[in-house]
Amino acid sequence: MKRMLFVLLCASLMVGCGAKKQKKTVPATKLTEATPQFTIDQVYEKGDKYGDKTIVVTGTVNHVCKHGGKRCFLMGSTEDITLRVETGDVMKPFSQDQIGNELTISGILKEIRIDEKYLKEWEEEARADVEIDDEKKHLDGHEKGNGDHEDTELEEILKQIESYRKEMKSNGKGYVSRFFMEGKKIVTK
Repeated sequence: MKRMLFVLLCASLMVGCGAKKQKKTVPATKLTEATPQFTIDQVYEKGDKYGDKTIVVTGTVNHVCKHGGKRCFLMGSTEDITLRVETGDVMKPFSQDQIGNELTISGILKEIRIDEKYLKEWEEEARADVEIDDEKKHLDGHEKGNGDHEDTELEEILKQIESYRKEMKSNGKGYVSRFFMEGKKIVTK
């Protein structure tokens, strides 16, 4: 279950959006001082205090979902620091023309916390999936060879898990935060 959730989360970072739905659009509005304002880098520094709260973020659009514009990714100081923004039910879809532009967006910050319990469950599920695949191959009469897809997939998963463990150790929190935003509106300064 946890693995599936994580895989879906990762997939949503790379996969486009499909469903077409009638939306209310909200025009760009003026920025006010009342709502906390962050750069993308600052979201990762301070965001755990603002989960499920409305904030304003500013970043450079480095990707827009090609299938409907329901998601975009705002880049921080490097390409490795990004925040996924989803349009939700009221926000106008993003356009490919926005790639490379700086946007300021108001929305609800969502936090996903990855802790040791989550990582252990994910690792157990990944290993169990490989064992099931190995048993099925044996029953089907196929031999497991070097460079097998499942081995590569398991190795990649274990590297990712180890990366999260190192990050948890270095941050001293006992968890790693990942964020995304339910966008409400594009704001102007």
